Amino acid sequence: SIVEKKVGDISYAAVRVTATMSENWQLEKFPFDRHKSEVFVEESNPLASDLVFVPDVVNSKLGDEINLAGWTPSNFNAEVRAKGHHSNCVDPSLPTDARSEFSRFALAMDLHRQSFGRAIKLLSTVLLATAVAFVAFMVKPSDLDARLGMGVCALFAVAASAFIASSSVPDSGVMTTADAMHMVALAFIFGTLLISAICLKFEVSGREALAFRIDHICVVLLSALFYGWAAYQVWRALY
Repeated sequence: SIVEKKVGDISYAAVRVTATMSENWQLEKFPFDRHKSEVFVEESNPLASDLVFVPDVVNSKLGDEINLAGWTPSNFNAEVRAKGHHSNCVDPSLPTDARSEFSRFALAMDLHRQSFGRAIKLLSTVLLATAVAFVAFMVKPSDLDARLGMGVCALFAVAASAFIASSSVPDSGVMTTADAMHMVALAFIFGTLLISAICLKFEVSGREALAFRIDHICVVLLSALFYGWAAYQVWRALY
């Protein structure tokens, strides 16, 4: 029900609205994403020249009972905007290219994650599994079973982690930060397997010193490249 009240020349109306709304979120930075949620209230009949909303900024705030699991709302804001529609509002007396302007009341708030716990749970496997693949460079090239075993196990671990990460967000064509980390990690792990095969060939052909040198260079270089890139991705998602 609507409660109407008039004080002087100003008319007030109050109504309690319960609604289920959906909103498209930008998931590119998942699981370090932040979002801005907006709700618009617009009168369908009077134009802006007939009705203009006036926000009660002082008394507009979020209720104490609001609880979004894993999220912290902040920067709540209430404002009025003029919204134009390129339509004659089904009025045949108006031209087809008519433009109507309505008063729109907008509520907005920022949502950010309460902690990095979810990000740590999602990305710890891919970061540790890739480290295991790099540790394989510390094993002699002739111990091929051990080296390939470490790489293959890391490959399956990252693949399983990628499946979990992708199932944590709605199905979309967006490449998230988590997706990028898993795909790049798979490429690095495949690179370690390829280098292991090359080093084995060098050792078998009598160039054992060259094989060890490649291992020593790769364990440092690949680790620096991957974890440096991963740190940059996290920094870019946060800032």
